[in-house]
Amino acid sequence: MNVTDEEVINVVKVACSDTFIYQLEHGYQTNYDGSSNHLSGGERQRIAIAKTMLKDASIIIFDEVSANIGPENEDKL
Repeated sequence: MNVTDEEVINVVKVACSDTFIYQLEHGYQTNYDGSSNHLSGGERQRIAIAKTMLKDASIIIFDEVSANIGPENEDKL
């Protein structure tokens, strides 16, 4: 998938993930394989949402999309 840094930053902000990503040791340059023990369930879920947004899929099906994102983010997504 070819995306620009600007596109990544934009979807990360929409997915309410920019705050914790900036706090990671390598920020946006952090490698993430989906199984990091350093991230909470909600943080992993918000990254998944951002990745899905980057794919620009015609149809996206979520099962309890806000289950782990935290009450402070539920109304934003």
